[in-house]
Amino acid sequence: VETGELPPGTVIPRRKVSDHFIPMRPDEAKLYERIERYISRYYNAYMSGEKGQKALGFIMTVYRRRLTSSFVAIELSLQRRLAALLGKARAIDLLTPDDLATLEESAALDLDALEGPALDFANEVTELRDFLAELEKRPPQESKMERLRDELQQAFHGTHDTVVVFTQYTDTLGYLRDQLVGTFGDRLICYSGNGGERWDPATKTWVAVSKKRVKELFRAGEEVKILLGTDALSEGLNLQTCGKLINYDMPWNFMRVEQRIGRLDRIGGKRVVDVSNYFYEGTIEEQIYRGIGEDVDWFEDVVGPAQPV
Repeated sequence: VETGELPPGTVIPRRKVSDHFIPMRPDEAKLYERIERYISRYYNAYMSGEKGQKALGFIMTVYRRRLTSSFVAIELSLQRRLAALLGKARAIDLLTPDDLATLEESAALDLDALEGPALDFANEVTELRDFLAELEKRPPQESKMERLRDELQQAFHGTHDTVVVFTQYTDTLGYLRDQLVGTFGDRLICYSGNGGERWDPATKTWVAVSKKRVKELFRAGEEVKILLGTDALSEGLNLQTCGKLINYDMPWNFMRVEQRIGRLDRIGGKRVVDVSNYFYEGTIEEQIYRGIGEDVDWFEDVVGPAQPV
Protein backbone atom coordinates (compact mmCIF):
# COMPACT_ATOMS: atom_id res chain seq x y z
CA VAL A 1 0.00 0.00 0.00
CA GLU A 2 2.87 2.37 0.87
CA THR A 3 4.31 1.86 -2.62
CA GLY A 4 0.92 2.53 -4.22
CA GLU A 5 0.44 -1.13 -5.16
CA LEU A 6 -2.72 -3.11 -4.43
CA PRO A 7 -2.44 -6.19 -2.19
CA PRO A 8 -2.28 -9.55 -4.01
CA GLY A 9 -5.71 -10.97 -4.77
CA THR A 10 -7.46 -7.59 -4.84
CA VAL A 11 -10.45 -7.78 -7.18
CA ILE A 12 -10.48 -5.24 -10.02
CA PRO A 13 -13.91 -5.60 -11.67
CA ARG A 14 -14.39 -6.19 -15.37
CA ARG A 15 -17.46 -4.69 -17.03
CA LYS A 16 -19.81 -6.63 -19.24
CA VAL A 17 -22.06 -4.10 -21.02
CA SER A 18 -25.11 -5.06 -23.10
CA ASP A 19 -27.32 -2.67 -25.07
CA HIS A 20 -30.93 -3.74 -25.54
CA PHE A 21 -32.94 -2.00 -28.27
CA ILE A 22 -36.51 -2.86 -27.35
CA PRO A 23 -39.25 -2.67 -29.99
CA MET A 24 -42.46 -0.88 -29.06
CA ARG A 25 -45.87 -2.41 -29.47
CA PRO A 26 -47.90 -0.85 -32.34
CA ASP A 27 -50.03 1.18 -29.88
CA GLU A 28 -46.89 2.50 -28.15
CA ALA A 29 -45.22 3.37 -31.47
CA LYS A 30 -48.30 5.28 -32.61
CA LEU A 31 -48.36 7.31 -29.38
CA TYR A 32 -44.62 7.90 -29.51
CA GLU A 33 -44.75 9.23 -33.07
CA ARG A 34 -47.66 11.51 -32.30
CA ILE A 35 -46.04 13.02 -29.21
CA GLU A 36 -42.70 13.31 -31.01
CA ARG A 37 -44.36 15.34 -33.79
CA TYR A 38 -45.95 17.60 -31.18
CA ILE A 39 -42.60 18.11 -29.44
CA SER A 40 -40.76 18.84 -32.72
CA ARG A 41 -43.38 21.30 -33.93
CA TYR A 42 -43.34 23.40 -30.78
CA TYR A 43 -39.58 23.10 -30.36
CA ASN A 44 -39.02 24.57 -33.82
CA ALA A 45 -41.59 27.31 -33.20
CA TYR A 46 -40.06 28.35 -29.87
CA MET A 47 -36.43 28.18 -31.00
CA SER A 48 -37.16 30.58 -33.85
CA GLY A 49 -38.62 33.13 -31.41
CA GLU A 50 -37.13 35.53 -28.90
CA LYS A 51 -35.01 34.69 -25.85
CA GLY A 52 -37.93 33.72 -23.59
CA GLN A 53 -39.43 31.58 -26.32
CA LYS A 54 -36.12 29.73 -26.79
CA ALA A 55 -36.21 28.74 -23.12
CA LEU A 56 -39.56 27.09 -23.85
CA GLY A 57 -37.91 25.27 -26.74
CA PHE A 58 -35.42 23.72 -24.34
CA ILE A 59 -38.35 22.52 -22.23
CA MET A 60 -39.53 20.54 -25.25
CA THR A 61 -36.18 18.70 -25.22
CA VAL A 62 -36.99 17.64 -21.65
CA TYR A 63 -40.22 16.11 -22.92
CA ARG A 64 -38.28 14.23 -25.57
CA ARG A 65 -36.02 12.72 -22.90
CA ARG A 66 -39.01 11.82 -20.76
CA LEU A 67 -40.74 10.19 -23.70
CA THR A 68 -37.83 7.74 -24.08
CA SER A 69 -37.78 7.10 -20.31
CA SER A 70 -41.37 5.91 -19.89
CA PHE A 71 -44.85 6.77 -21.07
CA VAL A 72 -45.72 7.53 -17.46
CA ALA A 73 -42.97 10.17 -17.30
CA ILE A 74 -44.22 11.99 -20.40
CA GLU A 75 -47.85 11.61 -19.29
CA LEU A 76 -47.15 13.31 -15.96
CA SER A 77 -45.16 16.06 -17.72
CA LEU A 78 -48.03 16.75 -20.12
CA GLN A 79 -50.47 16.79 -17.19
CA ARG A 80 -48.29 19.43 -15.51
CA ARG A 81 -48.06 21.38 -18.74
CA LEU A 82 -51.83 21.38 -19.21
CA ALA A 83 -52.38 22.50 -15.62
CA ALA A 84 -49.77 25.24 -16.07
CA LEU A 85 -51.30 26.52 -19.29
CA LEU A 86 -54.79 26.54 -17.79
CA GLY A 87 -53.51 28.26 -14.66
CA LYS A 88 -51.33 30.77 -16.51
CA ALA A 89 -48.19 29.51 -14.74
CA ARG A 90 -44.60 30.44 -15.52
CA ALA A 91 -42.33 28.29 -17.70
CA ILE A 92 -40.27 27.29 -14.66
CA ASP A 93 -43.40 25.71 -13.16
CA LEU A 94 -43.44 23.14 -15.98
CA LEU A 95 -40.27 21.47 -14.70
CA THR A 96 -39.49 19.05 -11.87
CA PRO A 97 -36.14 18.98 -9.99
CA ASP A 98 -35.16 16.03 -12.22
CA ASP A 99 -35.85 18.14 -15.32
CA LEU A 100 -33.86 21.08 -14.00
CA ALA A 101 -30.91 18.78 -13.27
CA THR A 102 -30.80 17.71 -16.93
CA LEU A 103 -31.29 21.25 -18.26
CA GLU A 104 -28.52 22.68 -16.08
CA GLU A 105 -26.08 20.60 -18.12
CA SER A 106 -26.85 22.76 -21.16
CA ALA A 107 -24.67 25.85 -21.34
CA ALA A 108 -26.98 27.22 -24.05
CA LEU A 109 -29.93 27.54 -21.67
CA ASP A 110 -30.57 30.66 -19.60
CA LEU A 111 -32.63 29.35 -16.67
CA ASP A 112 -33.47 32.94 -15.66
CA ALA A 113 -35.49 33.22 -18.87
CA LEU A 114 -37.87 30.56 -17.48
CA GLU A 115 -38.75 32.85 -14.55
CA GLY A 116 -40.59 35.26 -16.83
CA PRO A 117 -44.29 36.16 -17.00
CA ALA A 118 -47.16 33.70 -17.04
CA LEU A 119 -47.73 31.54 -20.12
CA ASP A 120 -50.73 31.84 -22.38
CA PHE A 121 -50.78 29.15 -25.06
CA ALA A 122 -54.47 28.28 -25.25
CA ASN A 123 -54.04 26.67 -28.69
CA GLU A 124 -52.10 23.83 -27.05
CA VAL A 125 -54.78 22.95 -24.52
CA THR A 126 -57.04 20.97 -26.87
CA GLU A 127 -54.08 19.02 -28.26
CA LEU A 128 -52.75 18.19 -24.81
CA ARG A 129 -56.14 16.99 -23.60
CA ASP A 130 -56.36 14.72 -26.61
CA PHE A 131 -52.88 13.27 -25.94
CA LEU A 132 -53.69 12.60 -22.32
CA ALA A 133 -56.93 10.83 -23.24
CA GLU A 134 -54.93 8.54 -25.55
CA LEU A 135 -52.26 7.89 -22.93
CA GLU A 136 -54.91 6.83 -20.41
CA LYS A 137 -56.02 4.03 -22.75
CA ARG A 138 -52.62 2.33 -23.00
CA PRO A 139 -51.93 -1.01 -21.22
CA PRO A 140 -50.25 -0.51 -17.81
CA GLN A 141 -47.22 -2.68 -18.64
CA GLU A 142 -44.87 -1.01 -21.11
CA SER A 143 -42.59 -3.00 -23.40
CA LYS A 144 -39.50 -1.97 -21.43
CA MET A 145 -41.21 -3.15 -18.24
CA GLU A 146 -41.77 -6.59 -19.79
CA ARG A 147 -38.05 -6.72 -20.59
CA LEU A 148 -37.16 -5.61 -17.04
CA ARG A 149 -39.30 -8.35 -15.47
CA ASP A 150 -37.67 -10.98 -17.66
CA GLU A 151 -34.16 -9.76 -16.90
CA LEU A 152 -34.76 -9.62 -13.14
CA GLN A 153 -35.96 -13.22 -13.16
CA GLN A 154 -32.94 -14.30 -15.22
CA ALA A 155 -30.58 -12.45 -12.86
CA PHE A 156 -31.98 -14.07 -9.73
CA HIS A 157 -32.00 -17.52 -11.31
CA GLY A 158 -28.41 -16.99 -12.43
CA THR A 159 -25.41 -15.61 -10.57
CA HIS A 160 -26.84 -12.44 -9.01
CA ASP A 161 -28.34 -12.00 -5.57
CA THR A 162 -29.12 -8.27 -5.91
CA VAL A 163 -29.85 -5.81 -8.76
CA VAL A 164 -29.68 -2.01 -9.05
CA VAL A 165 -32.10 -0.34 -11.49
CA PHE A 166 -31.47 3.29 -12.48
CA THR A 167 -33.79 5.86 -14.06
CA GLN A 168 -33.43 9.61 -14.59
CA TYR A 169 -36.89 10.47 -13.34
CA THR A 170 -38.71 10.13 -10.04
CA ASP A 171 -41.91 9.76 -12.09
CA THR A 172 -40.50 6.70 -13.86
CA LEU A 173 -39.22 5.31 -10.54
CA GLY A 174 -42.77 5.56 -9.17
CA TYR A 175 -44.01 3.56 -12.16
CA LEU A 176 -41.32 0.90 -11.72
CA ARG A 177 -42.01 0.38 -8.02
CA ASP A 178 -45.77 0.19 -8.57
CA GLN A 179 -45.30 -2.45 -11.26
CA LEU A 180 -42.77 -4.52 -9.29
CA VAL A 181 -44.11 -4.32 -5.74
CA GLY A 182 -46.75 -7.01 -6.38
CA THR A 183 -43.96 -9.49 -7.17
CA PHE A 184 -41.15 -8.38 -4.86
CA GLY A 185 -42.89 -6.58 -1.97
CA ASP A 186 -40.50 -5.51 0.79
CA ARG A 187 -37.55 -7.00 -1.08
CA LEU A 188 -37.79 -3.79 -3.11
CA ILE A 189 -36.26 -0.51 -1.90
CA CYS A 190 -36.11 2.93 -3.58
CA TYR A 191 -33.97 6.04 -3.44
CA SER A 192 -34.58 9.35 -5.21
CA GLY A 193 -34.33 13.07 -4.51
CA ASN A 194 -37.30 12.52 -2.20
CA GLY A 195 -35.23 10.15 -0.04
CA GLY A 196 -35.44 6.41 0.61
CA GLU A 197 -38.61 4.30 0.72
CA ARG A 198 -39.46 0.67 1.43
CA TRP A 199 -42.74 -1.19 1.09
CA ASP A 200 -44.46 -2.15 4.36
CA PRO A 201 -46.66 -5.24 3.74
CA ALA A 202 -48.53 -4.71 7.03
CA THR A 203 -49.79 -1.21 6.21
CA LYS A 204 -49.51 -1.63 2.41
CA THR A 205 -47.74 1.73 2.17
CA TRP A 206 -44.30 3.04 1.25
CA VAL A 207 -42.40 4.00 4.39
CA ALA A 208 -39.54 6.52 4.55
CA VAL A 209 -36.07 5.01 5.05
CA SER A 210 -32.76 6.87 5.57
CA LYS A 211 -30.06 6.80 2.90
CA LYS A 212 -27.81 5.00 5.36
CA ARG A 213 -30.44 2.32 5.96
CA VAL A 214 -31.01 1.91 2.21
CA LYS A 215 -27.31 1.20 1.79
CA GLU A 216 -27.12 -1.17 4.77
CA LEU A 217 -30.12 -3.26 3.72
CA PHE A 218 -29.09 -3.50 0.10
CA ARG A 219 -25.44 -4.25 0.75
CA ALA A 220 -26.41 -7.02 3.19
CA GLY A 221 -28.50 -8.52 0.37
CA GLU A 222 -30.63 -10.65 2.70
CA GLU A 223 -33.96 -8.80 3.05
CA VAL A 224 -33.66 -6.39 0.11
CA LYS A 225 -32.85 -7.66 -3.39
CA ILE A 226 -33.72 -4.78 -5.76
CA LEU A 227 -32.69 -1.14 -5.42
CA LEU A 228 -34.52 1.35 -7.65
CA GLY A 229 -32.85 4.74 -7.87
CA THR A 230 -32.64 8.02 -9.73
CA ASP A 231 -29.31 9.72 -10.33
CA ALA A 232 -29.53 11.00 -6.74
CA LEU A 233 -28.46 7.43 -5.89
CA SER A 234 -25.27 7.77 -7.94
CA GLU A 235 -23.88 10.32 -5.48
CA GLY A 236 -21.89 8.98 -2.52
CA LEU A 237 -23.22 5.41 -2.29
CA ASN A 238 -20.81 2.48 -2.45
CA LEU A 239 -22.70 -0.57 -3.75
CA GLN A 240 -19.88 -2.87 -4.81
CA THR A 241 -21.51 -5.91 -3.17
CA CYS A 242 -23.84 -5.92 -6.21
CA GLY A 243 -22.74 -7.09 -9.66
CA LYS A 244 -25.85 -6.32 -11.75
CA LEU A 245 -27.01 -2.88 -12.95
CA ILE A 246 -29.90 -2.10 -15.29
CA ASN A 247 -30.22 1.36 -16.85
CA TYR A 248 -33.97 1.54 -17.51
CA ASP A 249 -33.30 4.80 -19.35
CA MET A 250 -30.08 6.50 -20.37
CA PRO A 251 -28.89 10.03 -19.50
CA TRP A 252 -27.76 12.07 -22.50
CA ASN A 253 -24.74 13.13 -20.44
CA PHE A 254 -22.06 10.46 -20.83
CA MET A 255 -20.55 11.13 -17.38
CA ARG A 256 -23.87 10.44 -15.63
CA VAL A 257 -23.77 6.92 -17.08
CA GLU A 258 -20.24 6.49 -15.74
CA GLN A 259 -21.32 7.75 -12.30
CA ARG A 260 -24.07 5.14 -12.17
CA ILE A 261 -21.76 2.28 -13.08
CA GLY A 262 -19.15 3.62 -10.67
CA ARG A 263 -21.44 2.78 -7.73
CA LEU A 264 -20.81 -0.92 -8.48
CA ASP A 265 -17.53 -0.93 -10.40
CA ARG A 266 -15.16 -0.42 -7.47
CA ILE A 267 -11.90 -2.07 -6.43
CA GLY A 268 -12.69 -5.00 -4.17
CA GLY A 269 -16.17 -5.47 -5.61
CA LYS A 270 -17.57 -8.23 -7.81
CA ARG A 271 -15.27 -9.71 -10.43
CA VAL A 272 -17.75 -8.88 -13.19
CA VAL A 273 -20.15 -5.92 -13.24
CA ASP A 274 -23.00 -6.83 -15.60
CA VAL A 275 -24.59 -3.68 -17.09
CA SER A 276 -27.73 -3.63 -19.23
CA ASN A 277 -28.77 -0.47 -21.07
CA TYR A 278 -32.37 -0.16 -22.27
CA PHE A 279 -33.42 1.86 -25.32
CA TYR A 280 -36.67 2.02 -27.23
CA GLU A 281 -35.99 0.98 -30.81
CA GLY A 282 -36.58 3.60 -33.48
CA THR A 283 -36.39 6.61 -31.12
CA ILE A 284 -34.19 9.70 -30.94
CA GLU A 285 -32.46 8.02 -27.97
CA GLU A 286 -31.35 5.11 -30.14
CA GLN A 287 -29.96 7.53 -32.74
CA ILE A 288 -28.00 9.45 -30.08
CA TYR A 289 -26.43 6.36 -28.54
CA ARG A 290 -25.54 4.72 -31.82
CA GLY A 291 -23.80 8.00 -32.69
CA ILE A 292 -21.94 7.97 -29.36
CA GLY A 293 -20.89 4.39 -30.06
CA GLU A 294 -19.39 5.47 -33.38
CA ASP A 295 -17.55 8.34 -31.65
CA VAL A 296 -16.14 5.95 -29.02
CA ASP A 297 -14.92 3.59 -31.75
CA TRP A 298 -13.16 6.54 -33.41
CA PHE A 299 -11.64 7.59 -30.05
CA GLU A 300 -10.30 4.09 -29.39
CA ASP A 301 -8.81 3.89 -32.89
CA VAL A 302 -6.86 7.08 -32.16
CA VAL A 303 -6.15 6.91 -28.41
CA GLY A 304 -6.56 3.26 -27.49
CA PRO A 305 -9.10 1.08 -25.64
CA ALA A 306 -11.12 2.61 -22.80
CA GLN A 307 -13.22 1.03 -20.07
CA PRO A 308 -16.61 0.18 -21.65
CA VAL A 309 -19.55 2.41 -20.68
